[in-house]
Amino acid sequence: MVMAAVCLLPLCGFSEEARTVGLSMRDRSWFTDREAVAVAEFDGVVLEPDEESVDTDDCAFLGIEVRETPDGKSAAIIRFVPKKTGLVTVPELEFSDGEAKWRTRPVQVRVGEPVRSKEMELSLKPVKTRVYAGEPLRMDLVWDCALQAGALKDLHLDPVFFGDEEVEVVVPRNTVEEARQVGFPIGGRRVIGTRTPQEGDAPLLGRIEVPLYLRFSKPGTHVIPETRLECALLSEGRQDFSRYAAYFNNSFFEPVEPGERYERLYVLAAPLEIEVLPLPAAGMDPDFSGLFDPVSVEVAIRPGEAEVGDLMDLEIKVSGEAPHGMIDLPPPSRQPGLRGRFLVDDLYGRLWHEGGTVFRT
Repeated sequence: MVMAAVCLLPLCGFSEEARTVGLSMRDRSWFTDREAVAVAEFDGVVLEPDEESVDTDDCAFLGIEVRETPDGKSAAIIRFVPKKTGLVTVPELEFSDGEAKWRTRPVQVRVGEPVRSKEMELSLKPVKTRVYAGEPLRMDLVWDCALQAGALKDLHLDPVFFGDEEVEVVVPRNTVEEARQVGFPIGGRRVIGTRTPQEGDAPLLGRIEVPLYLRFSKPGTHVIPETRLECALLSEGRQDFSRYAAYFNNSFFEPVEPGERYERLYVLAAPLEIEVLPLPAAGMDPDFSGLFDPVSVEVAIRPGEAEVGDLMDLEIKVSGEAPHGMIDLPPPSRQPGLRGRFLVDDLYGRLWHEGGTVFRT
């Protein structure tokens, strides 16, 4: 394997003895922010040119790798990124084996850009826009899409709060019937949303809903700018949306393969402002649990009768508006009713239940 640089020369600078080879484009769709690959095949083993590669007004070259083939020939793998949209020229490139020279034919490709789709809508809907610091806030993400499910790939959705250190984000466990569950990438995570398909000549994606819970650690006005969802829409070769048993393995998670022709579509959710209030200082209990109304607490102790020195199991079932993962309790030793009467283990076991969390110690 030989790493080759490339010399870009005007046509008059090429040797008359240079042989011409074609460029084979691996891709069928090109964008200014996506790497493209072309391949040149030679009937000899080319060497690394003396000069470094030079970018043009149309293309930025990322690297050229020359590989020797089993039949004693070679191929150059040319990686580049188009610099502009519209008709772009991949220029002539010259290679040499030390004596003979080869030059590639220039190739023109049409470079596109992501297009805002009229077939999609995206919204982020908080149940309220005013909360206290530390109070869980439910926000429902809803994506309506009237496109064929099997033609969608490579979905990207990164709401800004997923990368904010001052915001905790929890996606609750999905409990709808499995037939309506759908794997969904958001903020670098794989979550399970709820899908309601749309009827049509071909299976349309329909609506996907994902509830999100946000907890802001600091008071102030938190601005959530426009949230962008982008995906690839294949132009041909429709496939099954979910070809596997697991709902995580659908085409949302699959990158576009070389040779696939596709468009890139996007949709925007409107910006939001969330006002986060500080906890009121007046009347604040120093043993504040961190739980916010509405919340219910059920307590059970087993066995119901015991002697001094016997172990007893304490179970506290907490239900409320916050999901499992956002509910916490102070250590049992901070409970006035337990101090002086019991030796307690401050380490809770935590179990999920549909309405919240079960704590056991």
